[in-house]
Amino acid sequence: MDLTFQKHFDDRYTQSREHQILDYLNQRGAAVPKVILSHAEGKYLEMSHAGQNLAQWLGQRDQMESTVFEVLAESIRILLEVSKLGIWHLDVAARNFVVSSSEGEPGVRVCLIDFGNAVSSLFPLQKPLWMRPSAEQHRLLRQALQKDWQAFYQRHSLIEPADWQSNFEVPEASYQADWTDHLQVEAIAARPCVLAHGLGHMLGSTARIVQGTSVHRYDLGLSLLDLENDEQALLAIEAVQRQLQAWAQAWRPTPRPVRGAEPSSAAPRQGALAETPPSLIGSAVQATEREGLRPAASPAPLPVKTPDAPPSPDRSPPRRWLHVAASAVVMVVGWVMLDLIYQAASGKSAAPLQTTVLALSGVSLAALGSVICLGGLLWSSQKIAWWRRLLYANVLGQSFLVLELWVLQLPNQVLWFAMACPLLVLLLSAVSPSRAKGTAPH
Repeated sequence: MDLTFQKHFDDRYTQSREHQILDYLNQRGAAVPKVILSHAEGKYLEMSHAGQNLAQWLGQRDQMESTVFEVLAESIRILLEVSKLGIWHLDVAARNFVVSSSEGEPGVRVCLIDFGNAVSSLFPLQKPLWMRPSAEQHRLLRQALQKDWQAFYQRHSLIEPADWQSNFEVPEASYQADWTDHLQVEAIAARPCVLAHGLGHMLGSTARIVQGTSVHRYDLGLSLLDLENDEQALLAIEAVQRQLQAWAQAWRPTPRPVRGAEPSSAAPRQGALAETPPSLIGSAVQATEREGLRPAASPAPLPVKTPDAPPSPDRSPPRRWLHVAASAVVMVVGWVMLDLIYQAASGKSAAPLQTTVLALSGVSLAALGSVICLGGLLWSSQKIAWWRRLLYANVLGQSFLVLELWVLQLPNQVLWFAMACPLLVLLLSAVSPSRAKGTAPH
């Protein structure tokens, strides 16, 4: 097998950008091909030969089931590792993973290749990403690609295609001369969801290749499609990775010693087998065969109960948001009711109620907590979690005010009236639907 291979590009921009990404990942020890030579004039990269692509490797039909699971789990691990380094591969497919094995080394090696369709804040795009919108892509990726190509056609006064998901021609001269920034594909917020969606389609395609295995019986890719929450997407990807690792462990054959010749009594027992002449080993093997014994080969895997498929993530985010919205409305009503109670209590007394430390603490706590949580909503992908923290901060602030009303000895009916909204917010949060625990399809 060749030790190197050359990847040729249509233009120097694409060649240079992929070289930069690979060099960055090489320095950080990521499982990607090593760049040996970058030839700018020839527009090609010479890289270490990483093996054959995953689809071809799976199609050989002679792979052990445990090895298939290990390779798929390793592919997911590499994809997550590269994403944590700030490189988001938007073209996740079996053709973009390569598998190789080395003589004398156990197991196989997996690499991620083809970073022409990757986005990163470290290496901003200057041309539209060379991908066509497709129905198989995540909604956010499909929309972003279409907007970028629409802007490209408008910049160059070209007639837009009637259907962006069908093949359309891009004038080469216009593309080479086009330099732009702030592309929509780089602004996709839910990148883990896009990553999970591509991985789900890849697992679906590999399941069709390895029919008869657990990957085919339990289509793990279904749990990764059309997700809208980054936290759910990452948890779902990790759950699929753990399931593949569990299957690999379950189907891995039990390691056994190999039957050999008895060592000579005169020779030391340690290392005796290594020094035994081949003729003696052969005769010993023949003797064991005559006695009905055979040298142990790789045993056929015993029937093993297939581990349960990973839980499919919650597919009803609108229901959770409905609970959060209802809680927010109740929270606002709670503040209005407390204000009315204070006004009514002041009206019945000779002097208005004096502001105490409890009241100031409650209002300050609710205001500060709301500001912090609103910041979390803007900058974090865990929107639901920050909404709930905002609600809890306001519930705690209202509780301080109710405690002050109790100290001021207002009637019990008024206290229960003031406590109704904070208690209802807590109740709504308690019954809010969490991530579904569902099972894999059978």
